[in-house]
Amino acid sequence: MFSPVEDEEAVVNTQLGGLQIGSQSAKIVNASSLPFENRGVRMSVFEAFINTHSGKEYECQKDYFDASKGSVKKPFNEMTTTDVCSILLKPIVTAEKSSYVDYLVKHKDPAVVSKAQVFISHAWKYKFNSLVNALRNHFKDQPDIFIWFDLFSNNQIEAPNLDFHWWSGTFRKAIEDFGYVVMVCSPWKDPIPFTRAWCLFEMYIAKITNSKFEVAMSEEDKADFMQTIKSDSSQYFKMLGNINVEKSECFNEDDKKAIFSVVDTLPRKSHTINAMICEQMREWCLGMLKNVDENASLRDIVRQKYSYADMLRNRGEYDEALALYTEVLGLYKDLD
Repeated sequence: MFSPVEDEEAVVNTQLGGLQIGSQSAKIVNASSLPFENRGVRMSVFEAFINTHSGKEYECQKDYFDASKGSVKKPFNEMTTTDVCSILLKPIVTAEKSSYVDYLVKHKDPAVVSKAQVFISHAWKYKFNSLVNALRNHFKDQPDIFIWFDLFSNNQIEAPNLDFHWWSGTFRKAIEDFGYVVMVCSPWKDPIPFTRAWCLFEMYIAKITNSKFEVAMSEEDKADFMQTIKSDSSQYFKMLGNINVEKSECFNEDDKKAIFSVVDTLPRKSHTINAMICEQMREWCLGMLKNVDENASLRDIVRQKYSYADMLRNRGEYDEALALYTEVLGLYKDLD
């Protein structure tokens, strides 16, 4: 028997097939002339970018949609991904109107660019340094993985001219092709991506394409996350309670309208996409809890297995939860 989420997933896949959504935007000019860039970069590119600019200050606009609001000086480690794109990356690629991966191949080191293996979902209002810190921690055992990160892979000169139809197709094709999505999550108790329409849309696409899904956190955030859910799993469910596509925001109002038009085609509208995203997060969290560090203290192992059993019970997997509760009771005796 299929769960309600699985039933809706089947309907969604049938209805949305190629995401042929009409755009609300009039900006697009000859979208078909800009092919999807499927190349990504190694982590060394992120590190080099930070090493080049770390310790410096830059004049950043307060609002990139309203220049009249003026500017403010920011140290590099306080700059958002939006700041980095506008102030540091665009001047490099403007003359050739190319993507940064193109620039690297032509002018730097072609070896750091190749077909991407993972798609990164993130909020552009994150501090760039913090985002890289999360990716560095997540891929510490995969230093040579090629990462599709829109700042570097997309053509940031042409990107603002593209409508939702192009973007939605881009994300679906990318996620289907790579089959692997990592979302940068910070702060974990109230993640910014849960408030961004595009990030929720990307998570939704990851779900309906059956892509591998993981969450990237800094080492400190991940340790805090694990300790918190082992002692109080209700905090995790509070985090899931923040997922509501209807309350999400988008830099481009036309894109937001187009995303919501997709939501309106779903069997139970916003509830469908919210449920799918929550399921995605639960599956990831269960994987985290299932992976017990056998070198940890017995007390930590007991707490983690107990939290894992709690989540299985909340999913309705009662037999598996009962088996774990029984195991935990046996371990408790060894704590005495």
